[in-house]
Amino acid sequence: LEQISYTVGELLTQQKKQALYNEQMIETVKQLTARLFQQQQYLYKLQLQASQELETAHLQTHYPTNSQSQDQFDSLELDRYNDFQLFIQTSLESIIQKTEKTDAIELFLRQSSQALDSQQRLVDNLRKTLLDVRMHPLGPVLQRFNQVIKQLSTQYRKPVTLKIFGADILVDKVVSDRLYEPLLHLVRNAFNHGIESTDIRQQKGKLDSGLIQIHASQTSRYLTIKVRDNGQGLDFNAICQTAIENQLITLKEANSLSPKQISNLIFEPGFSTTSEVDELSGRGIGLNIVRSQTQALGGTISVEYQKNEGTCFTLQIPTNLTIAKLLLCQTANKQYAIITDTIQQIVIPTSDQLKVGKQETLLSLQINQKEHLIPVLSLSKLLTYQPTLSERPWNDSYTSVKTSLETSLNPIILMQYNQQLVGLEIEHLIGEQELVIRPLGKLMETPAYIYGCSSLPDGRLSLVLDGTALVEHSLDIFPEALVGLNAGRDDSFENSDEQNRSLLSISRQKIVLIVDDSITVRNTLAETLQKAGYSVVQAKEGTEAFQRLREIQIDAILCDLEMPGMNGFDFLKGRQQLPEVASIPTIMLTSRAGSKHQTLAKDLGADAYLTKPYLAPQLLETLAAVFEEKLSHIPPQLKPVENSHA
Repeated sequence: LEQISYTVGELLTQQKKQALYNEQMIETVKQLTARLFQQQQYLYKLQLQASQELETAHLQTHYPTNSQSQDQFDSLELDRYNDFQLFIQTSLESIIQKTEKTDAIELFLRQSSQALDSQQRLVDNLRKTLLDVRMHPLGPVLQRFNQVIKQLSTQYRKPVTLKIFGADILVDKVVSDRLYEPLLHLVRNAFNHGIESTDIRQQKGKLDSGLIQIHASQTSRYLTIKVRDNGQGLDFNAICQTAIENQLITLKEANSLSPKQISNLIFEPGFSTTSEVDELSGRGIGLNIVRSQTQALGGTISVEYQKNEGTCFTLQIPTNLTIAKLLLCQTANKQYAIITDTIQQIVIPTSDQLKVGKQETLLSLQINQKEHLIPVLSLSKLLTYQPTLSERPWNDSYTSVKTSLETSLNPIILMQYNQQLVGLEIEHLIGEQELVIRPLGKLMETPAYIYGCSSLPDGRLSLVLDGTALVEHSLDIFPEALVGLNAGRDDSFENSDEQNRSLLSISRQKIVLIVDDSITVRNTLAETLQKAGYSVVQAKEGTEAFQRLREIQIDAILCDLEMPGMNGFDFLKGRQQLPEVASIPTIMLTSRAGSKHQTLAKDLGADAYLTKPYLAPQLLETLAAVFEEKLSHIPPQLKPVENSHA
């Protein structure tokens, strides 16, 4: 399977190269045809001029102005050609023959393009088939723990409920099989050490039945699994005492350790706070085996707790991305590829959006009608690969970012960091492509934010960056940038009055949700709508769109049909189940122009249907029309006056 996956990746790379060569050939043939046509026109003009000169010379030779020579006129005399005219005529015939050949080449190229499209579909189908073979839902592995908890609850008379989230996450079968043992150990540990007995829970005012939750999610290039319980949390005194007895630390060191350092002691070899060794307590092995098995998968494990509230163990396993959508960008004359899943938004800032302080550059951005100040870092400064990078003061980087942004207003890519946004300034956006990612090998140690390398269709190589890891690495180097993370935040707005909420949705600036899996399309649409005075929120597919709808009051939706995860039709079906979402005007914007697609979309409640490529005026007119239709159904007392802010 690994070999087939590698071969499919090579097929995709070669196919993209061939497509690029085909496009270049088509462009070259077009230029050649244009030049042949131009040369043909020159020769026609030259032929006409030569004919006129020859005719003039012929008349002057055979028909002098003397009236006595009029009887020499011959009405049947044929045209005459000299050697120069014959040369022009031969050249014209040669050009016509070349033009015919270029037409034939152009026809072959069109056929080649059609063959490439078919080849692309075959490669895509092969990839999907390979994914179906390799990737399996995590559910069958997680569901096995239901029986484990039932048996333990019955055996030890401790009522515990297990809840599982993210069972539909697709994972490589090899990974899912190797996850069972560490997860089983964590579930047993939560049952034994985390959840208190019924008597103790009653004394603490808790429900008699304990709760263990397993959350699985796919974020960026990581599979994240959290095992959480609502038990007593970690007992730091017992942990320190056991560590001292096992000579892992001294009494002096125990008094100086931070909470995080103390919690990490539970992963040490042979560490266990249970005095009696039995099957439930892990046979005395402790959590070291969990860390070892996680590290064998290339992952990490961490623990968080709240006293008397519970404990949460987090496994983070890197997934083997071989083919992914990448955003190509350029900075400092170098080209980079960023995994699009890590990108929240791309902003082309205006001069009034930039706020430059003494130690940071901030981008002012309106999110949910509130101003947020987002720190901006320069990608060109962060990726210099100089050993003194971590020693350079923040001011050096800040000055470069400030100057670059003020002079050229470069694009800013927004990344997520600890539920906040951080901006990366780049110089040029090249576009989005689906490319093969190859590992760099082990000859040299690479930073965590470098995921691999991709071969571009033109043969050049580009480093593939993990945006989330890059932001985390950047803020470790320039911690002063963190001052902007919480600046300008104001999430206290609440309005429970339904009429006021309806009136607010009419009088404020309209917010449009764009749902499309292509970041290029999303940003092109966002630019068009923002120029027209709308605010824009983006989502990559239907599931994320519903999350945005829960967070933000949306006025209209632009939705694609073909998307990974929840597609456009599924989104429309889900929209019908939620009255508050079903009332939001929804316009489908897709490349599918078939009548069946349009009919199904209308039957599922779409207010309008537009096809790509779209015209901006048509899009804006359609959007205005659906808003006008919405206003016609609002009671008169809630309609805006002529001079309203809207």
